[in-house]
Amino acid sequence: MVHFLWSKPTLISASALLVALLLVGALMLMPQPPAAAQTQEDGQVTYASADGESTIVSERVALLPADFARAGTLNGLQASPDGLKLASGTNQGIYVSAPLRSPLDYTTDLGPAWLADVPDGATVTAEARLSDNGQNWGDWQPVRVEYYPTANGEYAGVLVWIDKANVYAQMRLTLQANGAGASPLLRRLSLFFNDTSHGPSDDAAITQAAAAPRPAALTCPDKPLVIPRSAWGSPSGESSPYWPPSYQSVTHIVINHTATPNQATDWAKVVRSIWHYHAHILGWGDIGYQYLIDPQGNIYEGRAGGDDVIGAFDGFNRGALGIGYIGCYGNCQTIGLPNTEPPAAMLTAGNDLIAWKFGQKELDPLGSGSYCYQDLPNIVGRSDVTCRGGSLSPGDLLAAKLPAIRADVVDKLADCQQATPPVTVVITIEPETPAPTGTSTPSGPTATPTATSINPTSTPTQTPTSVGPTATPTSTSTGPTATPTPTSTSTNPTATPTPTSTGPTATPTSTPTGPTATPTLTPSPTATPTGPTPTPSPTSTGPTPTWTPTLTPIPPTPIITMWPPVLPLNLTSTGTSEIKILNIANLYGVDLTLNYDPNIVEVVDADPNTPGVQVAPDYVFNGVQFFVAQNEVTNGVIRFSATRQSPAPVFNGTGALIKITWQGKVTGDSPVIFGQVKLSNPDGQPLVATAEPGLVKVDVAQMIIRGWVRLEKVGQSTSIVWGIGDPAPGTDTDGIFILEVDPNTRAYTLTLTVTGYLTVQIKGKDFTELTNIDFDSITLLGGEVTGDNQIDIFDLAFIGSRYGSNDRQGDINDDGIVDIFDLSVSAANYGQSGPVAIQWDK
Repeated sequence: MVHFLWSKPTLISASALLVALLLVGALMLMPQPPAAAQTQEDGQVTYASADGESTIVSERVALLPADFARAGTLNGLQASPDGLKLASGTNQGIYVSAPLRSPLDYTTDLGPAWLADVPDGATVTAEARLSDNGQNWGDWQPVRVEYYPTANGEYAGVLVWIDKANVYAQMRLTLQANGAGASPLLRRLSLFFNDTSHGPSDDAAITQAAAAPRPAALTCPDKPLVIPRSAWGSPSGESSPYWPPSYQSVTHIVINHTATPNQATDWAKVVRSIWHYHAHILGWGDIGYQYLIDPQGNIYEGRAGGDDVIGAFDGFNRGALGIGYIGCYGNCQTIGLPNTEPPAAMLTAGNDLIAWKFGQKELDPLGSGSYCYQDLPNIVGRSDVTCRGGSLSPGDLLAAKLPAIRADVVDKLADCQQATPPVTVVITIEPETPAPTGTSTPSGPTATPTATSINPTSTPTQTPTSVGPTATPTSTSTGPTATPTPTSTSTNPTATPTPTSTGPTATPTSTPTGPTATPTLTPSPTATPTGPTPTPSPTSTGPTPTWTPTLTPIPPTPIITMWPPVLPLNLTSTGTSEIKILNIANLYGVDLTLNYDPNIVEVVDADPNTPGVQVAPDYVFNGVQFFVAQNEVTNGVIRFSATRQSPAPVFNGTGALIKITWQGKVTGDSPVIFGQVKLSNPDGQPLVATAEPGLVKVDVAQMIIRGWVRLEKVGQSTSIVWGIGDPAPGTDTDGIFILEVDPNTRAYTLTLTVTGYLTVQIKGKDFTELTNIDFDSITLLGGEVTGDNQIDIFDLAFIGSRYGSNDRQGDINDDGIVDIFDLSVSAANYGQSGPVAIQWDK
């Protein structure tokens, strides 16, 4: 409802139809969230969480052209049916609104916005002031334009924090003509009065987040505690119905401040206000930042969608993680707030968050790279991201901390790597029962797997041939089911690792000399080897292949091909191939049609939020603006048509156009054949390329058993869980192991042994069909240091006698010293003994 209220509430002007049009105009652009109820009474809109514990009430007060003269004063302005403009012969005019009382019982914040036609060179500037009674007023404070255009086409001013009952607001707008005398036209002034006070307090949010089970540490360092959306009271909960999430891997951290006051009684309430301001007043559909940090150092989950979700904070956003430091930290006079140094607790929390992300993505805190068509530091302030317009965020005081932030993140990454030395994990797996009578017997030896790949089934089983600058060494296989072991460490994204396996499932001859995880596989008693046991070379005997023009001549014409040329696929897993273009010059647009056998394989949808089945645009379109005209998969045909979009440059060289994820349906071979290939330069002229088909081979594979080993540790007074240290055969740095077993043997016992921890033993039940087995995370209990597989007084005495030393055997949490944390973890598991049995089913 449109209200114009004086100190004594009096309705000046509005019709029921106008109310409906304004409210529908504010909300019709986006669907309503299924997880948040929304009600509308007397012009109020209420957003409520599914459990009703959190509500946000918003009421819009709007002044229209017919009301400007009746609800305010005009100086140098004249009213017209279209709005306010400068009077004839004047270059500047001022409109001061009547005192507008908030229609809410309690008001946490105010979102001002105005609809105006502003010629080039002309301006409309806004100011606001507040009162408790409509008579005694505070000073006029500038209201800087925060965003334009909103979903309603308005200029949105910065959020004005109020946090009290019985509030009055008054607006002052100054219209300035341009040099030619052209006047702005003010069509509407909107004030969104909001109440976000009904929801969890920050103390309650922190308590709920701390009590929730923490996932295992997947990175070094671990992800710090983050208050999830449901804990701080997002009405949409964990979802983002207004703006479905999209994703791109993070390469940059963009530091912002929220340009809100630095003092508050409840920071979770402030986060809810920022969510509502971004989602509904600015029209972004959700909060812009992926994370927010309050002055006390608490980290809040922002935009819904999880890791690598694309946010909204600098106009480009793709490939960046945006952190909103709650408050104003420089240049604050532009919005009438005092300048404040960023608190130490906030900086520390931000550095912890950045260190986690950089450890996860293996990024250099001191490095730089392409972002928003600029070469920018990997940790960058919002004001330096200029391709979509400038900004004063994060304020000059926070921006001055960027060198110290980068240096501290470097230290955190180094400290973490030193504090988490490798751990030896011995994995043994033995059949419990012989294979049933009549089952097939492997024709080659069964040996210890050595691949550390998380998807070992995606390795090609035939020798690909290099075309263009992609140097591909060959593989020699002497067994019927050889699986090559990649050993190449080339950083050339188009280089293919050198397979070195020479047998069906090769056993490495090298013995790890450091802390490594060694999975061992004992074959079924009935699985009698009939062939020789091959002994592969553990690594390539030649240098790592590096492409240079003298090693691989450039072919006369570009080549478009599937990579890998042959994709082996198990019935029980998916696999990914790319459509690559090699040695292309001046590429701007592409139109592809590929045919495959839908009876053998199907394409896994790359975008579940869009109707139909799509493939994923790949490297050629990463980090640039592009437009997709067609992306659909139907009945064995893939159709993809897209072009780069200015200011993106042409693409030269070698890169992937699309990525296809396949799922096997039945065993067999599916050729992947190019039906149509149209390549265009930026002038709309065709480019010529030779098309080479690919092949997807679907076969029955060995049973894949995957698991996740986690080690219980204690440090910094907080119980946490760590993954495995250095990569080792059978496990990766996160403690994930993969074993291939004979599917004809129906039950297995898997044993995991780590020095300092109780042994874990998992017994598998009968399998009636081929399948992949995924363990839930397996946590090993710490505190066993005497080697008898039980935790008792002997372990406590051993640790106690080495207290204060750097004894590795007594240092359970590997932090370099035997201390109270080592005693505590042993005491917490006192009386436990191994092997700890875990039952699991297929």
